[in-house]
Amino acid sequence: MTTSSTYLCSLEEMNNLAKRIAAKLSPGSILTLEGDLGAGKTTFTSFLVSHLGIGEIVTSPTFTYLNIYDDSVAHFDLYRLNSLDEFFALGFEEYLGAPFITIIEWPKIVEKACKDPIHITLTHKGDKREVAIHGILL
Repeated sequence: MTTSSTYLCSLEEMNNLAKRIAAKLSPGSILTLEGDLGAGKTTFTSFLVSHLGIGEIVTSPTFTYLNIYDDSVAHFDLYRLNSLDEFFALGFEEYLGAPFITIIEWPKIVEKACKDPIHITLTHKGDKREVAIHGILL
């Protein structure tokens, strides 16, 4: 699996990274995002969705678990989910593949159900963020 790491010093750099990753995604792609609260997972998702040509406003689905954008992007926030069984009981497995590009914040519970995900970890490092990317060559 391909792994790379970079540092982002601004929102502009995060936006540029999201643009490069968006260009590599297609229906069926799964992107998992990890990082502490406030690390930039939803901000990154907003930039990514924009670069996929979707003009909708991206918000964190923390209390709803799932937001769908333009019937083509499924955006999960699984922070409050307790188990993979709960994920399946809610019928969410239908969003893990084509025709959707799936973005999952707090993915630990469902990682085993994801086929070949691109995994991104965002970590605060002072006034910048370290971004580790696994599963895609940029």
